[in-house]
Amino acid sequence: MTDLALIIPEITLLTLASCVLLIDVFRGRGSNAATFWAAIISVLVVLSLIALYFPDGTMIAFFVTVKLDPMGAVLKAFALVLVLLSFFYARDYYAKNRAQVSEYYILSLFATIGMLVLISANSLLTIYLGLELLSLSLYSMVAMSRDSAESSEAAMKYFILGALASGMLLYGISILYGVSVT
Repeated sequence: MTDLALIIPEITLLTLASCVLLIDVFRGRGSNAATFWAAIISVLVVLSLIALYFPDGTMIAFFVTVKLDPMGAVLKAFALVLVLLSFFYARDYYAKNRAQVSEYYILSLFATIGMLVLISANSLLTIYLGLELLSLSLYSMVAMSRDSAESSEAAMKYFILGALASGMLLYGISILYGVSVT
């Protein structure tokens, strides 16, 4: 149970991102305001949890796959502040273009979970999981403009390049594992 206590911000953000997704599904065809404010509140809650559970020293959890330290907490807070700023910029952009794209906020929250996992990673497996969670959200965000041919082309190219890079990363990890075990 103590291992779970160390990743409370990530668990909370995952829960709140799922709640924001449900809010977006059940809000109807109205404005994006409910999804926007729910996403803002989610990020602020996680920021306050990071400040509340700021680590005194280095802590290792989940069989040496997750590492919590003060520098990691600062990086997580910095990433969350940047995501918060991107929400406000995106809101202005979508208001000027008269687009209702509430999926941006949800995908950004899931990408943020990937960032937080990547920051806390202490093993190659955790690095890979955080990187994939971040990438999968970004693939969808690239293709959000459904009517644009350039957006679809960019999403396909990004997905193919990401799949190739992911395969090469896994191959490299397996080589490192094979060299270190034998």
